[in-house]
Amino acid sequence: MRKPFSRTELRPFFNISFIKGVIHPFFFSVLLISASACRKDDNLGRDVQPGDDDLFIHVTDTFNILAETIRSPLLRTDERADVFVGIYNDPVFGTTSSSFYTQVLHADEDPDLAPVEDRKFDSIILSMRFVSGNVYKDRNQSIFSGEPARFEIHEIIEPINLGSNYFSNSAVKTSPTMLGVFDGFVNLVDDVILTDGDTVPPQIRIRLSDEFGEKLLKAGNEVYATNEGLHDFFNGLYVKPVSVSSNKGAGALYEINGPNSRLELYFREPDSNAIDEAKTLFFPMRAAASTVAPDLAASFMRYEHDYENSEISDVLGNTEEGSRKLYMQGMAGTDVLIYFQDLNRLLDKGNIIINLAELYIPFDTAQEFIWPGRIAVARLLADSTTELLTDQLNTFGSRGVDGNASYSAGRYRFRITQYLEERLRAFSADNPVDEVLYLSAINNDRSPVRSVMFGTSHNIPETDSLKLVVTYTLTR
Repeated sequence: MRKPFSRTELRPFFNISFIKGVIHPFFFSVLLISASACRKDDNLGRDVQPGDDDLFIHVTDTFNILAETIRSPLLRTDERADVFVGIYNDPVFGTTSSSFYTQVLHADEDPDLAPVEDRKFDSIILSMRFVSGNVYKDRNQSIFSGEPARFEIHEIIEPINLGSNYFSNSAVKTSPTMLGVFDGFVNLVDDVILTDGDTVPPQIRIRLSDEFGEKLLKAGNEVYATNEGLHDFFNGLYVKPVSVSSNKGAGALYEINGPNSRLELYFREPDSNAIDEAKTLFFPMRAAASTVAPDLAASFMRYEHDYENSEISDVLGNTEEGSRKLYMQGMAGTDVLIYFQDLNRLLDKGNIIINLAELYIPFDTAQEFIWPGRIAVARLLADSTTELLTDQLNTFGSRGVDGNASYSAGRYRFRITQYLEERLRAFSADNPVDEVLYLSAINNDRSPVRSVMFGTSHNIPETDSLKLVVTYTLTR
């Protein structure tokens, strides 16, 4: 049997995804599943035809399987169009939080401003546009029903750079002084009516300190001349969720690559008649709202998981516990390894055709927090790197690898027929079929969805177990 991988041995999952500008392979695999590919006919995996008198169909699911829950490798979290910000308390997984750091840009470089002494500060607002929420809440409650949120805003005091790689555990220094705070209930549905009567899409709006606004407004012309000058003067903002008294918490996905997530600086300056005129400067967080230098802002998320005193604190890396329950959590939380130890025994049955191989992973539908709607699979290699399964490359539609959750059946399913064929063909005395599959939540970089799964030998009545079901044909 292959020894389970330790945390220190496991390399970042799909480490190619950490190359700047490369699409995460799981996103890529989703595209591949929907694309067709030609494949030569062979005996293994061919459909059974009615009237084939020399064929005898069998089904087996008695394989020796081990499984374990592991900590997820680090994820690249920089340069995202959307960011998840929030904190929640999970009775199974403990406390999870996601904060983010961001630069801002000039909407217009070198604006026509009055001399510094003539600029009269009014207010400064941080707006953050909602994308979605309710990703981890009790499925029977309305969006954030009864769940207040608290976000603190701090100034970043060391540079962050677009050319650097930032991961889920990255952090930079911030000022202990709080620039502003949001403390209340969030609303993902209703538009916001501003004091001037304008209506904007659902968002949170946080008034920042007058001292910070005055400092930004009274900055020299070199700060307003270019984005580089702005970044030399002001490193950016840190948005930090803070735990509240609620027993669950709150969080949401925010759009930072659009016109409604920005700093808004309101001020007055004299017009040609020496009458104060209201003006506004906008500082978008990313690119789409900026008319200049559209890719000069850096941003990244930081994830924190506290598993102490949680249900999973003693199960990480434990295959004995994995035989009973397995735990998967997004946002670089936990993943699952499945070890197949005796696939080669299929070869002892004689000349066979593999018609279908399905991996079933049951999950607990009674959990109050939402589970991943789909999970991803990859083959874990001996050097701790991963690769896509053949089924992900060569099949599509109803024959695709799947991985979707079925609520009615309470399980995930993977079709891995071609993967099994391939591994059996590669079997030899020097190359035993001892395989490991790596499972994780899809889009696990932007959502804390989680799943409690059942292993191979749990003791919960009327509940399926993790199993591999192989339908094969024994030929004469």
